[in-house]
Amino acid sequence: MMLWLPILALVSAHGTPLPACPSGPPDPLEDPALYLITAAPGHEPFSFLGHSSLWLRDGALGIDRVWEFGVIDSRRQEPLSSLLLGSLECRWQVEPPAREARSYRRTDRPAVARRIHLPPDAQARVVAGLLGIRADLDAYSLFHWRDRSCATAVRDLLDEGLDGALQQKLAAPWPHSPRDEVQRHLDRVPWAGLALDLLAGPSVDQPMTQYDAGFLPDLLDRTLSGVRVEDGRGGQVALLGEACQLSEGALSWAPATRPDPRPRALGLGLLGGALLLVPGRFGGRPGRIFAALALAVLGLLLGLLGTVGLLLWGLSALEEFRANPGLLLANPLHLGLLPLAWAWARGRRPAWARPFTGLLALFGLLALLPLGGPANLARVGLLWPPLLAAFALAALPPRSPP
Repeated sequence: MMLWLPILALVSAHGTPLPACPSGPPDPLEDPALYLITAAPGHEPFSFLGHSSLWLRDGALGIDRVWEFGVIDSRRQEPLSSLLLGSLECRWQVEPPAREARSYRRTDRPAVARRIHLPPDAQARVVAGLLGIRADLDAYSLFHWRDRSCATAVRDLLDEGLDGALQQKLAAPWPHSPRDEVQRHLDRVPWAGLALDLLAGPSVDQPMTQYDAGFLPDLLDRTLSGVRVEDGRGGQVALLGEACQLSEGALSWAPATRPDPRPRALGLGLLGGALLLVPGRFGGRPGRIFAALALAVLGLLLGLLGTVGLLLWGLSALEEFRANPGLLLANPLHLGLLPLAWAWARGRRPAWARPFTGLLALFGLLALLPLGGPANLARVGLLWPPLLAAFALAALPPRSPP
């Protein structure tokens, strides 16, 4: 159960303005200040999930810099294919907060910074870790969307400073799966959400703890908001405190929760099946051509996604592409719908149409087996009705000679 909301969600919901973040070099007499920066999702694929970074202002050390993990050198590797194959390498970057704020303003993304309150010894360890990172910025490490992301790099650094206490405090179960939380961000990017549902297997539906949920920037803010730590004077204080606005932007934060996707998916699936079956069966020659075009689009989409999924199953090092029931709904066999669509557009009914479409519909039915968890019901509801409609068109006797 979610017992707290991140301040960024409250600000978004109620329109309460935040004070601007401090600017300019810190005074040497100021107490060192550490901030968690959380940025809203952007339009580019690598910013769909938002971003997390750490900001240190320390006048005594002469430091006013932001540390962020996840910088990619496209000269070393192609980012998207490396990400999917599990070989993407990233490094830390350290830059002035003004430059960080400009990059968010340029992409119209709001960003909030929240003061992190740590015991003196823990803050000293975190600062030492940041200085060690700055001394070796050329060091690359493997990126993983859930285990080694911008948010988990920040989370793990804070946990090391607290000698593992953060992980202990956040050991309670989280109510949603990784797939649910990622899809919450991708509801505004339907093509990415469909690709995730078809390419990712049941490993992304496994339970996780509150600590695990911190792989997403907004969830890191949300989970850390409920943590209290020693204040160094015998009392306790909230780990995340006062907030300030680093960047304003028109883009919105991801919704706090995601509606159940199954009713919408089933509704769209039934609509797609009806748009295929009704014109193809009762619409005469124009309807037949429309149905053939729809069938070609369906076959191309599922066939290409299935080919990618099969290649990832064989080549990727990521567990997420293993034992994937989505391959029953999208696989290279669906490319066979393209010549079938061409034949139907010309008024022909190949002898192989009925067994072939029946096989694809059977595969879709087999995807209902409990291989992918509840999330699998949404993709079956979306894709099985059109496949069943294609089988019905092939199996029913023609209404009139072509």
